[in-house]
Amino acid sequence: MKPRPSRCPMKRLRAPRLSKLILPSLTREQVSCLLDGLDNARDRAIIAMFTESGLRLSELVNIKPQDIDWKTGTVKIMGKGRKEALAPLGKITQKYLKSWLGEYQPNGNIWGLNRWCRGIHGR
Repeated sequence: MKPRPSRCPMKRLRAPRLSKLILPSLTREQVSCLLDGLDNARDRAIIAMFTESGLRLSELVNIKPQDIDWKTGTVKIMGKGRKEALAPLGKITQKYLKSWLGEYQPNGNIWGLNRWCRGIHGR
């Protein structure tokens, strides 16, 4: 029987570094084309907020009216790890969001969606 080494040789090895994948972003023209193809203010506000703020879907669907600060142009979000953060509200987002909130009185999140991202009350 061979004697066991006192240390594990695997501890000296380092894991290979993986490069981070950078996803391509949309051009202004592509975003404009997307927005022009939509027929309601809610969907336009959602696309504008995604493109201008870079929010995750889970952050976006949980926005409530009291989370929006129109004066500073920011929205309070609950990010990864339940950390509170502020995200910018761009001018295009504000335009469509004000239009949407003029049509819809939120009861919960501002989008009229339930936690499964399905419309509430036929929306």
